[in-house]
Amino acid sequence: MQAWKTHCLPDFGFQIDLPSDWTVQDTGFVMANRERVDMGSPALQRRFQQATVPILACTRYPDGYDDVNPTVQTTFRPMPQLGVPATLVLEKMTGLMGQMFEDFRFIEEPVETELGGLPAARARISYAMFNSDERRFDVLARSWIVPCGKMMFIIGMSGTTQGDNVCEDEFNGMAASIRIAPDAIQA
Repeated sequence: MQAWKTHCLPDFGFQIDLPSDWTVQDTGFVMANRERVDMGSPALQRRFQQATVPILACTRYPDGYDDVNPTVQTTFRPMPQLGVPATLVLEKMTGLMGQMFEDFRFIEEPVETELGGLPAARARISYAMFNSDERRFDVLARSWIVPCGKMMFIIGMSGTTQGDNVCEDEFNGMAASIRIAPDAIQA
């Protein structure tokens, strides 16, 4: 049985259990990885580079891994429109990914669920991305939107589409461990 550690972000009322051998990354790591992805057009490249930086990013392997590095990222940002179901927000956000990544498709359409004790939406998607050497990487991503008043958490967990780095057991364990204290966010 693998050992796990709890990672807390008290300013956001957010906590998650991570496998102890996974690495919490800093903002520099996230930005450097974004520079390695070739979006195929200057306009898409700018949009990708300017996307909100996550409040938490962790990876299975240290920097320098030469394949899809299983990753968890959590972003906290304003809800685009109050009163809109989380499934519609997630559908719209993942639809934008369809413009940015090749071979984008839903494995599981957005559905209502619960995450961290709060109502949420979840979807599973696959897509291909390329590095600057035009090497193709096939990705399976799990995405959640968790509304918290005027704000929302966007949680993404991604790995390969097959093999050891799909990380289904690890991602399921992490998702089940998430706790969100909305009172901490409103303070």
